[in-house]
Amino acid sequence: LYAHQRLGYRGLGYHDHHVLEALLFTGVLLLLTKQWHWAAGFTLALYLLTFLGGAVFVAFLIFWRLLTPTAPTLWPTYLLAILVLVPFRQMLWMEYSIASLAAALALEVLFLLVQKTIWRWGTILIATLLCLFAAQRFGIFHLAKHFATSSGASTIGEMRWLNFDLIWSHFGPMVAFGLAGAWQLARSREPNHRLLVTVSLAFAFIGIFQLRLSYYLAIGLALLASFALVEFFNSLTSPRIRNIATPFLMACLLAPNLLFASKHQSSNYGVRIDWLDAMRWMRWNTPEPFRDASAFTRLQPLAPFQFPPTAYGVFAWWDHGYSIETIAHRIPFTNPTQRNAREAATIFLARSEADFVSALRQQRQQYVVLGDDLAMLPRGGVILGKIPSLAKWATQDVNTYFETLSYTDELGNTSALTVYHPAYYRLPAVRLTLHGTEEYVPTSGICVLTKEGKNAKNLKCFKTEAEATVALQSPNTVLVGVKPLETCVRLEAWSQLETVYRSREKVARIGNNKLVHSLQIFHLKPAP
Repeated sequence: LYAHQRLGYRGLGYHDHHVLEALLFTGVLLLLTKQWHWAAGFTLALYLLTFLGGAVFVAFLIFWRLLTPTAPTLWPTYLLAILVLVPFRQMLWMEYSIASLAAALALEVLFLLVQKTIWRWGTILIATLLCLFAAQRFGIFHLAKHFATSSGASTIGEMRWLNFDLIWSHFGPMVAFGLAGAWQLARSREPNHRLLVTVSLAFAFIGIFQLRLSYYLAIGLALLASFALVEFFNSLTSPRIRNIATPFLMACLLAPNLLFASKHQSSNYGVRIDWLDAMRWMRWNTPEPFRDASAFTRLQPLAPFQFPPTAYGVFAWWDHGYSIETIAHRIPFTNPTQRNAREAATIFLARSEADFVSALRQQRQQYVVLGDDLAMLPRGGVILGKIPSLAKWATQDVNTYFETLSYTDELGNTSALTVYHPAYYRLPAVRLTLHGTEEYVPTSGICVLTKEGKNAKNLKCFKTEAEATVALQSPNTVLVGVKPLETCVRLEAWSQLETVYRSREKVARIGNNKLVHSLQIFHLKPAP
């Protein structure tokens, strides 16, 4: 309510599967410690349906079993989870989850049936070698490498490595108590204690390589720290000392995170107002891709979906795919699963209208939605945009579009200078954002400089193309722009796209009277 009244948000809250994922993960731990094995199995199945990579959690449970062979058997948990998941075996990566559950169930049966230590561990060794061979054969190691080195690993926030600054801002001094709790529980022979320590430390280890998994780290750290805190408070025998120490200690633990939490909560991480308005407009002002509007939410058989001839796509960057699905009820070309992200980046970096339109027609994309987040624009005193991410996804050199040079002026002073090449301003993601489909003839910002490698000098700017053309006759002289909003090259009008929607919000001004809208929707005209 505060956000709605004070900040003007039209949507309160934001859907995110991580919330359900973390809840189900915590539920599995709780039910296992209570030894409610059948309930744990059903909850584990729901968790694996929520998180594609949930098989790693099962792997940690297997590791816990190897460390704690005297723990109560979990075969009912794994058996029920398998039975629940079998009907969903065609879902993405579900074969990994079912295979991990089968391995865990086989291990439980082995511990029940084989009592001799030498036979038990000999069988486990052979099975481990077979599992490693299968993992290599079916590409599991390649998949893990992909998450650490792919385009997404460097362009998606939650795939970053977990560094010290992030650990401090998210968890603060609580990390010390979490480590203390882990040390205390690791020495315990209690199976539940070892379960908590094993799973928490395992997720903490792989969480270093991917920020996304800090959801699990937060849960494990909270449980481990609470154990250490309880032990600490119980050691204070005097009730008076305990009453004085408790609020003081909690304040010291929480204070370092309050500033970060305040800044974090004051930002809108949901659907922006301009996107919300645009998606509502699209829902009620564009053709139904399935003829019948109710077909979008109708339950479909678990089989490859056959799109009707009327179906068409909406082309936008993957960040906004879920908004296109859930608000506009239209079919996005890509979404936050990053499916088709490489293809989308390549299309956004098309070299001409003909290439851009040809790719859209080939992919049956009828609308293009462009926000202000792709082009490089001034934001809070710095230039930000996603062209570098697009270039990385499309495996292109971003220096083709803009680069930072070492510039030496006439007085011999050297400084960094970012220049934008003509190819940058011609990119569909840039020209449509700044100028729509209209012709644009620059009257300023047409600059030339002498460039040798990463060094530049003799920067001169003109108001007409003719003046710049004369200057370009000098050796090693190139045409550039020095401001992302001031196009250095003439842009011809685009005839095959038409603007059908512009947001009310403006984010920048070009010249004296041209405004840059925060969001625009373009319609691809029928082929001649």
